[in-house]
This record gives sequence, structure tokens and C-alpha cells, in this order.
Amino acid sequence: MAILGGAGNVAGSNPAGTGTSLNYVGDHCFGYSGQLAIPGSATTMLQFETGGQYIVAKVLFQSNNSTADDYTATVSMNDEKVSEVFIQNTGQLYPYGSVPLNLVIPPYTKVEIFMENKSSSSGYTWYATITGRVY
Repeated sequence: MAILGGAGNVAGSNPAGTGTSLNYVGDHCFGYSGQLAIPGSATTMLQFETGGQYIVAKVLFQSNNSTADDYTATVSMNDEKVSEVFIQNTGQLYPYGSVPLNLVIPPYTKVEIFMENKSSSSGYTWYATITGRVY
């Protein structure tokens, strides 16, 4: 998908739906993973490459399941981990999701956002969202 930076929607984007890509609207961007089962292996929720501008973004992980399982939520840029959060006893301590993670994403960066259930192989439901401003 071609990246036009601050231009309008890129052809082929899905601004109303879910998926792994990043969508652009004017000088803003967003992505919604949709409902995903997160088992005991790393599961990609969002994955995209940025264009020639940088992005100031917030990433949020949310669940609608009540479980005592523990999870890791990870952000990597160009195959290097830049953030990994351990979310303990989801649904009991964090029933509505985690605190937003603030990021500056450099130009021409491959971004992957993924989670893993560290307690069991059960695939409880999680969502990842990213919203940001393109500069």
C-alpha cells in the first residue's frame, strides 16, 4: 500500500473496518485489530510500514474477557522490541484495558504490535487500537 503521509485516504485502505494495517485520514492515522483470540504464542494484532513522515501515536490493548491469565503486549519497530508490557490477571485487575502507550514512530518504520498469553494456551479475546497524528 502506498503511503501518502498527510494526504487523504490511501486507495485500498479500510477506514471503517478492522485489520492489521494503518489507515490515514488527513493528518491522522488509526488502526483497529478487531476481536482476536490470543493463545499461548505471539499473535500479531497490527502490522504496517510507515511512509516518509513521523507519527505521534497512542496504542491501547483491551479485553472483554474476565480471566486470571497473564499477558505480554509488545510493540516492535524494524524487528526490535521498543515496548513490552506485562498485563497481570486480566479482566480482574484491568477489566477495560491497559493505559495507553505513547509512541513516536519514525519515518519508514516497520511496526508490529502483538500479544501472547503467558499463563495458558487459552485464546481469550483482545483488541488493539492505534491512533495518531502524522507530521
